[in-house]
Amino acid sequence: MKTLPDLYNQEQLAFCQSLPKVELHAHLNGSVRASTLRELAAEKQIDPELCKLIEKGDRTLAECFGIFTLIHQVTTSISAIQRITREVLEDCAADNIIFAELRTTPKSRPEHGLTKQTYVEAVLAGIDAFSEQNSGMEVGLLLSIDRRESAEEAMHTVTLAQQYHSRGVSGLDLSGNPTLGSWTTWRPALDAARASGLHISLHAGEVYRPAETSQMLEWRPDRLGHMCCLDEQLRSSLLASHIPLELCLSSNVITESVAGYPDHHFRQLYHAGMLVAGLVEGVRVEPTEDSHS
Repeated sequence: MKTLPDLYNQEQLAFCQSLPKVELHAHLNGSVRASTLRELAAEKQIDPELCKLIEKGDRTLAECFGIFTLIHQVTTSISAIQRITREVLEDCAADNIIFAELRTTPKSRPEHGLTKQTYVEAVLAGIDAFSEQNSGMEVGLLLSIDRRESAEEAMHTVTLAQQYHSRGVSGLDLSGNPTLGSWTTWRPALDAARASGLHISLHAGEVYRPAETSQMLEWRPDRLGHMCCLDEQLRSSLLASHIPLELCLSSNVITESVAGYPDHHFRQLYHAGMLVAGLVEGVRVEPTEDSHS
């Protein structure tokens, strides 16, 4: 893949950098600085072979989920979670983002004294620490339900979102390995979240699962992410729905969800009148920058 200097000249890069931006699809653990990840991995003496993924440029979708394994191993303390949250927001501010909505799955690591509740509180503390020093950027937070989770775990995440709604948790996200799980597992929790006034964003169509994608479209979330793998019937249903879309061009190209930028569905959906946002996914797990995605 071409590097950024191959694609843009310095004047174009400076122009992109200067534009005010909105980021609606920033996975917290996917946006950890590589330098921070290396430092935390060294402290925990993580397998060097696993750490090699940090240095790899282009990664497949499977490799991106592999590096999340490493990230989850090193972000097991309150201080580490607060740090990565603050640093991710600092990086967003440096790229002239004026509104950033983070998303993250609450994690329980009892061997490290970490519960899902203290995890959420650590993320919120990191947001507060950033906001105390930076008044020019608004920050929101979605709590993610991971596709590996059970119906009970999903409901617990909804309860946490309800509990911390007044602290800045605006809604829920469904994400994770798109080849795992079943939509019917998490729908009751998402129904409860919607009934309580929380907003919902769903990752959908990352792989070709037409029955599930159709069910998600019929459920009508507030936003949909990706929508890469659609047949004509699904595409027609999407266009009729007018559901706003979170499209991550660089991510989809890097992970080979689409063949290349000319093949990306952003242009087609935009010209069809859909509300679309060009976003990044995880600026560190998938090595892009907001200005160029």
